[in-house]
Amino acid sequence: MEKIIRNFWIEILLFIGFIVISCLYFFNIRELIVLFFQDQTPEYFNEFAYQFYPRLLVDKQRFEADFFLAKADQVLFRLGFCLFLGLIFSYFYKQKNAFQKYIKTFFSLKISVLYAKKMRIAFVLAVFFMTYSWHGNLLAMLNYSIFYQPISFLEFFQVPFPNVWQIHVIFGIYCLSLLCILLNIKTLYASVSLAILFELMHAYMLSFEKIDHGYVTLSYVILLFPFFVFQIQNAENEGFKTWALPLIRLVLALVYLLSGLEKVFSSGTDWISADVFRNYLLLYQNPFGLWVAESDFLCQFLPICTIFFQLGFVSILFYRPLRFIFLPFGVLFHTGTYLLFGFGYPINAWILMYIFFL
Repeated sequence: MEKIIRNFWIEILLFIGFIVISCLYFFNIRELIVLFFQDQTPEYFNEFAYQFYPRLLVDKQRFEADFFLAKADQVLFRLGFCLFLGLIFSYFYKQKNAFQKYIKTFFSLKISVLYAKKMRIAFVLAVFFMTYSWHGNLLAMLNYSIFYQPISFLEFFQVPFPNVWQIHVIFGIYCLSLLCILLNIKTLYASVSLAILFELMHAYMLSFEKIDHGYVTLSYVILLFPFFVFQIQNAENEGFKTWALPLIRLVLALVYLLSGLEKVFSSGTDWISADVFRNYLLLYQNPFGLWVAESDFLCQFLPICTIFFQLGFVSILFYRPLRFIFLPFGVLFHTGTYLLFGFGYPINAWILMYIFFL
């Protein structure tokens, strides 16, 4: 027992913390959520609720208390799920030498400098292809900047929407950063500049109360890319070990996994229901989607394929030949999403980030 406590004291504390949070939720917070819809909660709880859930003022008029109770239950359930996975990972990492060796090997991938430089160039071209229109988009947003509602760090630092010349300067430095990375000039500084300016412009465009998930994977990769560039610069010979590239692959795979888990956790088996899928198709009224809606088989088959793809994509991290199945599947998935619902573009950032798996 003493050895277990000594080896797993952090895990034990986390587990105890989760039990305390669960008790607090079921014996206090859950009741407060019900009272909130009866306007009987203290002011501190109201302020916290509106900060934690910005759309609460609107959604409170649309949904009953049971809807929010189910969401609150989901938060606790997902917290417990993450803790459970973390405890399993910790156990195997500390107790199983083979598993520990696998993790260390995974994050010590040996690649050639030439391969890394080709990937760097491909990434820069992909970023430019996906964001060259942002300059025009930001200029167009000046016409309705009165609706600007800053999010994230823009809200925290109270950053106003840029004027015309500021947009020119931001995008000009952004393009200069891309060019420097492409030509291998001060690539580390340029990649850091690229990441900062990308996130800044992306945040500006998301600050009009509309969320666009089309750049999720690109956003994550662009933040990790400076570490990859740093390792390329410090390579002492033609082959070097990198942890940045495996981390990028892991993050990309986890985005798909979490997307699939979100569907399972939120809707259970309802999400793969043919009727639910057909209702989505009828909602967006795309010609191809309306054609698919007429087929019971396709309305059942396609959502099952979606869950299989999103939950299974992570498997290519463990068995690389599977990428020859899941990467083409991914192209079909994103192309199908565009044709069925009109989301995004035929060639999008999700597909272009597959260069890191090739």
